[in-house]
Amino acid sequence: MPRSKEDFKEVSQKRESTILETSLRLFALQGYSAVSIDDITKASKCSHGLFYHYFSSKQDLFDKLMSKVIKQWENDYSVIDFEQNPVFAIRDVSRFLISYLSGKDSNAYILYMFLTFHLQKNIPIPKEKTKSKRQGPFAKLFEIVKRGQEQDLFLQGEPLDYIRVYLACLQGLSYTRIHLGIKKFKPLNPDILANIFLKK
Repeated sequence: MPRSKEDFKEVSQKRESTILETSLRLFALQGYSAVSIDDITKASKCSHGLFYHYFSSKQDLFDKLMSKVIKQWENDYSVIDFEQNPVFAIRDVSRFLISYLSGKDSNAYILYMFLTFHLQKNIPIPKEKTKSKRQGPFAKLFEIVKRGQEQDLFLQGEPLDYIRVYLACLQGLSYTRIHLGIKKFKPLNPDILANIFLKK
């Protein structure tokens, strides 16, 4: 019995989704410039013809992947009230990030990729950025730390130094989550992360 148009559409969406998910894992761990279309097709178990049915190039794939990932990321972190008391804000950010890592596998790859963007060579700037750098979560983290220091709730010192330690911890946790998987990954108490900033 021939498949309906809906069946074909569902199969097509699954194939495209598989290629996107596979490329996310490869780009996150190996870096954009180190991954070839051949790597993506082999890992996705699809032909080059099928790849080019959905994407015109590696950069087209990356642009579509980043558009999807950025929208998902912004939607997920929109639950955080960044304007509240800095102590509560940094605790909420930490809880969100640990919970995020404890979710789907793709979350760990997304977070790891964002945290290692600055280490990647020749990575294209995403065409679609729905938020400016000043509105992104890491810029908002800086604002929380500055407010916390101004209100004498956070440890004093260069805010970026504390943030670098915080993000390095998250990078290590993301990498651990990727390699251990959800069943073996033991989430960190988010208050330990928040305490990087807080006065005792």
